[in-house]
Amino acid sequence: MPEIFRTSLLTDHPPEKLHLIISTIGDQRWITLEVSDSRGSNQSEAPARRLTLPLSLWPLFYEAVCCLGSFMKPLPAPAYQATSCCSCLCPPSPEPVVLEQADQQQIHLSLQDRRGSTFLEIKTVSPAENSSGEAAPILISPTCWSAFLSAVQRLDQLTTDLGFQAY
Repeated sequence: MPEIFRTSLLTDHPPEKLHLIISTIGDQRWITLEVSDSRGSNQSEAPARRLTLPLSLWPLFYEAVCCLGSFMKPLPAPAYQATSCCSCLCPPSPEPVVLEQADQQQIHLSLQDRRGSTFLEIKTVSPAENSSGEAAPILISPTCWSAFLSAVQRLDQLTTDLGFQAY
């Protein structure tokens, strides 16, 4: 899968990194969120968790991240308290968001309260009838939120600048 763009962020667990990747498969473009772990034998990074969404879902994913992010506590910076990056009105409470991928899988975004802090949880669920279709989630903590939001905004701007058709 040829990559067009990649950016990486450190997570709360030092050997782990979160990668945001734009790639192409055939004539379609995809955005991948991937957590890699370098605790392996040769310190090479192995993907631990991966979430891939078609570019057509990017605008909805971006809006969901921005809306849910407005409910993160504690907020990382005063700038995020006054403004939101989304273009539509966010709900008054942080409702979980489910994005559908044409009968392939669902992407669930929700806020999880853990020990007084809020984490953004992103996970995929396959249409399988049992719970084994659920993959390990990607968690964005309050300490990583600012860097994650900046990377998502940069990715959104890049898709616009390159003229990628999202719909």
